[in-house]
Amino acid sequence: MAVVGPRQHDGLAGKLEAARRALALPGLEAEEDDEADEQPDRQQLEAVGQFLMGHGGGQAGFAGKPTITGRPRIGRMKLWIALLLAGGADDASLLNRFGDPFEQLSADIAGCTEPLGPRITAAEARVQAHHRAERGTSCWLKGECSEPNAYRYDTRIAAALRERLAATPALHPSSLWLTVQGRVVYLEGCVARADQGAALEAAARAVPDVQQALALVAIGATPPLPYRTLPPGPADKP
Repeated sequence: MAVVGPRQHDGLAGKLEAARRALALPGLEAEEDDEADEQPDRQQLEAVGQFLMGHGGGQAGFAGKPTITGRPRIGRMKLWIALLLAGGADDASLLNRFGDPFEQLSADIAGCTEPLGPRITAAEARVQAHHRAERGTSCWLKGECSEPNAYRYDTRIAAALRERLAATPALHPSSLWLTVQGRVVYLEGCVARADQGAALEAAARAVPDVQQALALVAIGATPPLPYRTLPPGPADKP
């Protein structure tokens, strides 16, 4: 948990006020109405997130004011803005800042090192934010995709993959972690046989909406490993 000192608090307060003005939100001190406990829809949260990433000093800023459809839900919106701002308070913490699907699928091989997965620093998140906001938009505008953003598919892809891979003989024996980012599937970890990686990739590519699948696996748990791992020492986890 990040501890925010007086100077940091003043800086966060300033960013919070800037966010309120740019997003044309009612005063953050306003009394909450009957609908204040409802969570903002995803478009609202994405607009807030894009704005705040751009005001964190990174490369992901954008000109103009984000458009939020519908009436903001002040209670939940206050919470989400505060959480997004707080995410930049500890810039070096490795967190799953975009909430990408990330889970362990198997644990048969002892000593297999956990991958870094989607955990990144706040600075890396600011660099990625603009690209993530635009990915898949052209496909949607052409009428070739059902979602306006590629990352909107990821949760249901992960759910379908979980079921399909559980029934795939190549999953065992292994110690594998699954990450889904923008319709791309990453299977990272350790397997017992060389043929397992290709079989798992083929099973993942057969899942609807998956554009690509990559099995970055080692035979056994002995380094070198073909994927990024958590740095030594304590690290934040989602």
